[in-house]
Amino acid sequence: MRMHQAKLLLKTAEHRLLTARTCVGPTSCPRRYGGTAPGGSRRRVVITGIGLVSPLGTGTALPWERLIRGQSGIVAMDAEEYRTVPCKVAARVPRGNGDGDFREETFASRGEINSMSPATVMALAAAELALKDCGWYPASPEEQLATGVAVGMGMVPLDEIARTAKAFSASGYSKVSPFFVPRILVNMAAGHIMGDAARFISHGDADAMLAGGTEACVGPLAMAGFARRGRWPRAGTNAPPWPRALSTPEREGFVMGEGAAVLLLEERERALARGARVYAEVLGYGLSGDASHITAPTADGDGAFRCMSAALRDAGVAPDAVTYAPRATCWARRGALEAAFTAMACYHGNLPPTLNLDRTDPEFDLNYVPLSAQRWGAEGRRVRPHKLVRVRRHQRLAVYRQRLTNGPGSGK
Repeated sequence: MRMHQAKLLLKTAEHRLLTARTCVGPTSCPRRYGGTAPGGSRRRVVITGIGLVSPLGTGTALPWERLIRGQSGIVAMDAEEYRTVPCKVAARVPRGNGDGDFREETFASRGEINSMSPATVMALAAAELALKDCGWYPASPEEQLATGVAVGMGMVPLDEIARTAKAFSASGYSKVSPFFVPRILVNMAAGHIMGDAARFISHGDADAMLAGGTEACVGPLAMAGFARRGRWPRAGTNAPPWPRALSTPEREGFVMGEGAAVLLLEERERALARGARVYAEVLGYGLSGDASHITAPTADGDGAFRCMSAALRDAGVAPDAVTYAPRATCWARRGALEAAFTAMACYHGNLPPTLNLDRTDPEFDLNYVPLSAQRWGAEGRRVRPHKLVRVRRHQRLAVYRQRLTNGPGSGK
């Protein structure tokens, strides 16, 4: 992997994709304009590469194997700085020299690590792993011009801000690092990244896109802030069992995590022509907004219903063709990780397990893949919806199925 060229591509491709309407030179390549693909038809989009920096490990195959085995990436946060925080567990990326551990120096120089946020370094690593996994790299100027990058980050590292504010208050201007601002900049809003990347390709604006999400803001201040909002499980302390699954009666909230996931999306015919392995095809995309509450959706799940309805309509897929619906999320990193694992579920035909789900409320009457992985036994295509809702929490999938079949007035 030519690291310098890979980083240059990641840093500049998105700007070129969104702003360049003509080629680098008059004869270097055909002109590219936004809009629909040649002939007016939408081009098909497939996923050919996956790179993960996750609590289950760094790589592609290893995190998936650990997921299918039912391994958890949640660990105890027992350092003194977390003493007053009610929730003392988080999904941390394992660092070190063990199998699947994340080593920053493998993917970036020491100078780059010092000038970037941890989330940015993780995104660079996941992008490199995705390119390696797909067996392709945009080497020529034509390929680079036709390749874009869309990686979202939803939250800056609050501890970086707190440390700098304290240093500035105590010692003044000279104690503010020149890398402070680059380390806290947010790339772009999370949530719409995968869908927009697919549409760049399907409408002819790009032939390939590196798309994903990254997050690395686990720390005492961020965890305290969410705990004050009442979103953390307060029972999770220093030992298993970890917080309950979100379908159990004892569910309390979600667990903070970190990591990055980047997928390579390609135009289908181009990918097949080069003999690429195809994990899955992106059939449709839906997006909705739900501004009823700062962290919670409307009680009837209308935002998720509209979002999935739009995705099914865009794909031309009937609701009863959907045989798997993973949990939704509003976090950049987790949303991208969910997309990656779902693509791998399509490819391998296995459904990841839901840990700690030993019982459910009576109205939760679907198959939630409790405790251990299951074979995805769908006939024909394996179809699942990708829900992107701006403000939401996990909803009841039984309601989704009923409402998608019978309309907004059905179900509770």
